[in-house]
Amino acid sequence: MAGAAADWALGTRHEASRSFAARLDRIEKWPTTDLARFAKEASYIEGINAKTYIAWVAHMLLEFELNPQPQPRSREEREEIQELKKEVNEYAAEHASNQHIQRATSWLADYNKTKQLRRGDALDGRLASFYRLMRADLEFKERDLSAQFSWYHNNQYRTALAWRGEGLRIMAAKGDRVGQ
Repeated sequence: MAGAAADWALGTRHEASRSFAARLDRIEKWPTTDLARFAKEASYIEGINAKTYIAWVAHMLLEFELNPQPQPRSREEREEIQELKKEVNEYAAEHASNQHIQRATSWLADYNKTKQLRRGDALDGRLASFYRLMRADLEFKERDLSAQFSWYHNNQYRTALAWRGEGLRIMAAKGDRVGQ
């Protein structure tokens, strides 16, 4: 490793050049991936994340309206909630043509017109079906592709599946609760 003559390096171990070695039995073969496949992996993972995020945003639109949170204890908590609401509303506006966002906003519009309706009414059944539809969208089964992904995208793929699993858990719990 070459030494650094810059001011920040003077008097440190970075000032002098150093030698190092790597054990030959621990050197892994560098996996090669062609650029088209690499881009396809990234777009596939992006698709999984987009579907999960759409479901989360649609859920949060309803959550803010239907389950008013208790007054936050601190100014930081209030600011965090306002930031989250802003993020959700901006994303919903950008993706207004998405079927889940449309379904959530139309459900809220109906709910706001008829707030006098109570549990057990038709709106409750529509809300339960809304969560069931999002759950079905997230439940799409696929074989585990992590063995086929490049090392670079492997962790991102596993993280995307974990987020999707968490979204699925939320939708299932909400659907069950509303459906009872």
